[in-house]
Amino acid sequence: MISLFGKATDRLCQKLDAAASNGEDIEMESLFSRLTLDIIGKALFKYDFDSLTNDTGIVEAVYIVLREAEDRSVAPLPYWDILIFKDISPQQERSFFSSDQ
Repeated sequence: MISLFGKATDRLCQKLDAAASNGEDIEMESLFSRLTLDIIGKALFKYDFDSLTNDTGIVEAVYIVLREAEDRSVAPLPYWDILIFKDISPQQERSFFSSDQ
C-alpha cells in the first residue's frame, strides 16, 4: 500500500510542479478528490482511473452522488419523495426524470 500511495502522490506532485511552473491556478479539492479516486481504484478494484491526468467527468459524477447522499442523510423530511419538489429544485428534477428511464 505504501508503494501505491507513494506513486499516486508522486503523480500529484508532478502535476502541482507543472502548474506552479506555468503559473496556473489549481482547484485543490478537485485535485485531492482525483488522487483519492485513483488510490481507491487501484487499491480496491485494481483499476487505474488515471483521473489526475484524464478528466472523464467521473470525479464530478461521484461527488454529485455523494453530496446528494449526504443531503438526504441529514434532511428532516424525505423531500426526494415529494413530487412537487421537482418543480422547485433542478437537481431533484434531474434525479426524478433519470429514475423514470
